[in-house]
Amino acid sequence: MKKIFFLILFIINGVILLQSCKRQEEIEENQTNLNYKYRTYVRNNMLVFETKADFDYTIYQLYELDDKALFDFEDYLSFQSLRSVKSEEELSRLGIEDDLLATLLNPNGEIQINDKVYKLEINKAKCLSMDVADYIDKNSFTKKELVTEYSIYDYLDDNGNVVITGKGSSCSRNKKGPYYFINPNTNEKILEYKLVYQNALIYHSLLAKIKRTDLSSGGPINFGMNTVGGNNFYRKDGTSFDISINFSYYGNDRKYVKRYEYKLEAYKLEVQFFANDVTNSSLSWIDTKMISCSSSSGGGGGSDAINFGAAEIE
Repeated sequence: MKKIFFLILFIINGVILLQSCKRQEEIEENQTNLNYKYRTYVRNNMLVFETKADFDYTIYQLYELDDKALFDFEDYLSFQSLRSVKSEEELSRLGIEDDLLATLLNPNGEIQINDKVYKLEINKAKCLSMDVADYIDKNSFTKKELVTEYSIYDYLDDNGNVVITGKGSSCSRNKKGPYYFINPNTNEKILEYKLVYQNALIYHSLLAKIKRTDLSSGGPINFGMNTVGGNNFYRKDGTSFDISINFSYYGNDRKYVKRYEYKLEAYKLEVQFFANDVTNSSLSWIDTKMISCSSSSGGGGGSDAINFGAAEIE
């Protein structure tokens, strides 16, 4: 009888162990698939990309995701990004206007591509680089510096090594805004909007952004943005592509961003921003802004370009 009891117990434990192993295999398989999807992992509290191609691919997978999905990406990898520790206003003072860029960097502004670690100081158009074998922490960056108004990413070969062959032809950083729609009865800011070309050394994006700023007191309103005028385009690798934005929303949604993830040689983006309170016909706003870069100048220059400030990542 005792033998039968122990035999049954052995079989039960075996079944439990088998199910546990199967579940662990499923978890590992899912993790492998997701990591393969994004082609990145976390080491030294930063995102690691084995190749430049992996970096490109991951951006392609992420660039249309909203705020919640980007936080889900961080949570799955158990990664704390710069975006998770800084407010939008603090990021803007650092020269970071794109949430996706802030998601890729750790709180020290660091990222690894191949066997190089890069530390970005975007507002200074600066990138510090060093071999990962020499990296200990954020204080490891001493006299290992590459400064350029153009993209350090232009100079990375497929293995992530820096190859300086001359200045790139990409547009310089550029920002128009922020601008605000203001309620004339309360003097409260209702909406914030801006146009940005984010040249972040290893990362580029052209952005049109609009967001609610009166969430604590404001009711639902209709707001949005549309491309206007003619010839809204961007040019990449000598080929031009049309840009068309047609967004309208009614409610309390906090923010809408239209993002184009490319290192651009030229662009023109003219956008009409609008809002109206459907419960009060006298409250309506409309404004048109334009941002551009010509290939002849190779930058955003002129009156469109502004200083991003002197804040630094601690």
